[in-house]
Amino acid sequence: MLTIVNHASSPTVWTPDATERLSIGRAQLRPSSQSSLAGAVLFDTRSAVSVAMADRLTVHLLISPDLACSNAGRVKQERASTVIKGCSGCPEALSDPHQSSTTQRKKRLSPVGVTLSPGLFSACAAIPTKSIPSPESLTDPAYLRQAGRDAFTTKEMDKSQRIVVIGAGVFGLSTALDLAQNGFTNVTVLDRSMPPVPDGSSNDISRVIRFDYGDKVYAQLGKEAYDLWNTPEYADSFHQGPCVWTAQKKGGLAGGSDFIRKTKAILDDLGLEWHDLKHVDALKERFPAVAGRPIGEDFEGFYNNAAGWADAGVAMTGLRDRCIEAGVAFVTGPHGHVSWLEHEKAKDGDGGSSITAVRTIDGGRITGDKFILATGAWTANLIPSWNSMVATAQIVGFVRLTPQEVEALKDLPIIFNLSTGFFSFPPHEKTGYLKVACHSFGYTLSTQSANKLVSSPPGRAIPARANFIPQEGMERLQAGLREILPEIAKRGFEKTCLCWYNETPTGDFIFDYHPEYKNLFIATGGTGHAFKFLPVIGKYIASAFQRTLSPELTQKWRFHTEYRNQPREKLFTGSNSRNGGDGSRGGPNRREFTDEERDQLLSLTDALATRGARI
Repeated sequence: MLTIVNHASSPTVWTPDATERLSIGRAQLRPSSQSSLAGAVLFDTRSAVSVAMADRLTVHLLISPDLACSNAGRVKQERASTVIKGCSGCPEALSDPHQSSTTQRKKRLSPVGVTLSPGLFSACAAIPTKSIPSPESLTDPAYLRQAGRDAFTTKEMDKSQRIVVIGAGVFGLSTALDLAQNGFTNVTVLDRSMPPVPDGSSNDISRVIRFDYGDKVYAQLGKEAYDLWNTPEYADSFHQGPCVWTAQKKGGLAGGSDFIRKTKAILDDLGLEWHDLKHVDALKERFPAVAGRPIGEDFEGFYNNAAGWADAGVAMTGLRDRCIEAGVAFVTGPHGHVSWLEHEKAKDGDGGSSITAVRTIDGGRITGDKFILATGAWTANLIPSWNSMVATAQIVGFVRLTPQEVEALKDLPIIFNLSTGFFSFPPHEKTGYLKVACHSFGYTLSTQSANKLVSSPPGRAIPARANFIPQEGMERLQAGLREILPEIAKRGFEKTCLCWYNETPTGDFIFDYHPEYKNLFIATGGTGHAFKFLPVIGKYIASAFQRTLSPELTQKWRFHTEYRNQPREKLFTGSNSRNGGDGSRGGPNRREFTDEERDQLLSLTDALATRGARI
């Protein structure tokens, strides 16, 4: 009998079904029963099964040599529990109710490689699982040791190998920078344009910077990033200012109230300050620049002074320059515009394929040893996504202000209406724009591919975003602005555009190797909330790339292969379309662009692409 222990940071017992298996050599193991030990699951091999999980994580157990596996999948039954604590040279056996002498057990232990499925568990965990204090950084060595990172035996990656990063957004550039700053000597970034990429989701005049989250991991990560946004390195792009969260108490979407409740509780748990807003008059008293009555009498909300916004274009320019200073190479234009990935069967004989090169629209071929795909909403066009992601278009509008209005509204806070998804920024002094948008469920632009729907932005390189949103989206933006600044809302928008998210069903990022391609790492799934992590996210992605990320975060940011055989409609439409991770979304359900909307968007995109080609 083999004991497998949950290695997450909080006690969670995995209860696998009869189609899932573990493997030791050629022997296969299936679930037997749940152990009386906290956080443990027992397996035996009396009845092997034939269906393997695609999600696999190689770990090491130290088990008794008496448990020798035969090709038939049988093992000699032992009464002793076989999991021990620690596998890095000085194992410490757990107390075993079936043995009185742990010393005798230690003498019989020898290492055996085990393929563990799925990735939630690793061997060598303490029982019961201990609570882990909140770290300043989720990559702190002390935190990783407590979370069990040392249970994984990893071979240090060759830092001279050729790393090709596809995509020059926040994920791609921050990863390239971290790798280059930590000894990797051959890092190249590819994209259609030199960053900031004109139509990329990482480029705009403003992005919200906050750590108000209904998810503790992102709240911690957000606070870590927020502290760095407040340093001189980001002084030219970050603007301090309060962030207000509002929702309808009754009649609105439950997600808004849930977000407020969860976020307050998490901020309290982390010892972080927030300020309650009991009614709409309290909002207007605290922020006199708000001329309307957001939500109205059915109001609940809070605000956090520790927040602000970043000029995304300026921040991305700075990140690009730091990459260049660190030795990162860039290939852009047609030479860097990737159209497909070339692959071949892996040569090591254990199945799977490897990417051999990327092919570009000019017919070029760029080879590498490892590839990092950080292409945001365009990702599903390049790889089998297994329904783990869908690209959605979100609506954005810009109102032109006079210099006097910019000055009068300079103390306007960032305001979210969680019931509708609408949010607004303070004026952008350099451009004179007041930007508004919806953090909602969005629109899809789908094409049929291999009997599966794939949503993606238009694929042509363009010098700017198309001035287009659906008419009902325009009306939603105008209605939201009327609640805050009714007089400003009367003049309409000087320009509008779509911002493309790459969404996941849970709202979590994907930082993991692709299950089909052994040397292809995926960094995507920003889901509309990734930009704020720019100062810190690179080290987490680089850690996942090098397989040194903590088990908790490895599990949170894994590639969900279980979505493969589920229809996209089930994961991303209907009741399931109301995803968004921590409940910070609002507005109508996700829908497909109509034929008329599609034609208009593609026509404008083609015109921009043609104009850009002439420049």
